[in-house]
Amino acid sequence: MNRELFSRTGLRRASGRLRRSAVRALGVDLEAVVHLDSHYATPVSWVERLALHSPACTVELAHPRDPEVVTHAFGARWVYRIESCIWDPQGDLAFTSDHRLIAESTSWPPLHALTSWPVKPRHAPRLQLDGDCIIMPTTGYGHWLLEDLPCVLAALEHSPQATIVVSAQAPGFVRAFLRTLPNRVVDADGPVTLANVVMVGRGPDTGWTHPVDAARIAAMFGALASGDRAVYGTRSGGRRAPANETQVEATCRELGVAVVSTAAMPLDEQARLFASARLVVVPHGAGLANIVWMQPGARVIELFEADYVVPCYAELAAVRGLQYSCLIAATPGDSSVDLEALRGLIASS
Repeated sequence: MNRELFSRTGLRRASGRLRRSAVRALGVDLEAVVHLDSHYATPVSWVERLALHSPACTVELAHPRDPEVVTHAFGARWVYRIESCIWDPQGDLAFTSDHRLIAESTSWPPLHALTSWPVKPRHAPRLQLDGDCIIMPTTGYGHWLLEDLPCVLAALEHSPQATIVVSAQAPGFVRAFLRTLPNRVVDADGPVTLANVVMVGRGPDTGWTHPVDAARIAAMFGALASGDRAVYGTRSGGRRAPANETQVEATCRELGVAVVSTAAMPLDEQARLFASARLVVVPHGAGLANIVWMQPGARVIELFEADYVVPCYAELAAVRGLQYSCLIAATPGDSSVDLEALRGLIASS
């Protein structure tokens, strides 16, 4: 028995060594990561804590697919000033001057970041910026609004005159927001050396919205007028539009629910639209991030494909004090919405 256990343990360890060797052979150094805050790390002179951004907390909610309670624990997060680092717009990752990934520069787990993007900046930085800089991430709209933008706004509070550095390929919604700032904005099409970076450290929390961040975004346009609107956020022509989108839109109109596309709508208009809605019906996707502006007690109905049901917007609804319901397509591979079930949910709202 002991010999069998020893044999299994030895095989498991050998297999682990082989996998790690294969990953390193691909150019991924799993230990090329530095954590700004860690119980085992010694404080370093090139990192300064400026303030606490958000305290540790736990959120919990019922998973949309079943009554199972899902929990997520956030660690405490701090605002830092970091000396001499390299930022690579490919992946929105920050590195130390000796090319170690700064774990807190991304909300993705470090292993995911290391294996999804180049471990080191693609080539030597050709641009250097002095003074305080703030990195503007350019992830998809939902992650940007709920995870990235709150951190940028907090960093600006600590360094209002900082230079904003952003990818030269930044999407339109990022450009539109940057035009509202008085700060100098520098486009980067490759790695940049930054003398000082002011940033909020992030944990591996992608897909989860910290209550402090949700409150910051909800308040960014000041007090917004509430209302009694009912809105269907159409995704017509989009990848996640229901297969029977035309019928869904017709059903919504029949029940007095306005069909609206927010794809080209300025951010402040989206905020006012959602703040004025007592009911919002939206297929799962980035547009649901806008429920952050809805008034507490308002109703959200999320439409899911059968194959992809995630709790991120149910969690946001819970954090913002919204009533949450969802409809999940019955057949894998078919994203059609049950129109009678939709009628029932809208009628009860």
